[in-house]
Amino acid sequence: MDSKGNNSNSLNPGASIITAPMMTLVSTTGSATAILKADGTVVYTYAVGLSTGITEGTYTSTVDFTSLTAVAASVATPTYKVGTGTTAVSNADVLKSIVALIASINKQIQALQKLILKR
Repeated sequence: MDSKGNNSNSLNPGASIITAPMMTLVSTTGSATAILKADGTVVYTYAVGLSTGITEGTYTSTVDFTSLTAVAASVATPTYKVGTGTTAVSNADVLKSIVALIASINKQIQALQKLILKR
């Protein structure tokens, strides 16, 4: 698709140079024989992370189809975030939540006691 959502030309994009920090290419290499789909797209599949692990952060990749950028196209620079899906919670945060829960329970007990004593 082009920038306006229209189908792209069926021009073979040729070789590509794709740099994607914290990603590992697992299919469709950047060779000149990349196969176009009927809608003019080429699909690349990446795995998140490297053999050394994952470093959380925001990354910017570069996608350059050299035969096209030599003529009129420009290098794309998509940005993405990589994370482990976990959040760090300190013991102090957990303790604070427990204290707040106990305080809430105590308030509910006091309210129930008042209702019982009124009867």
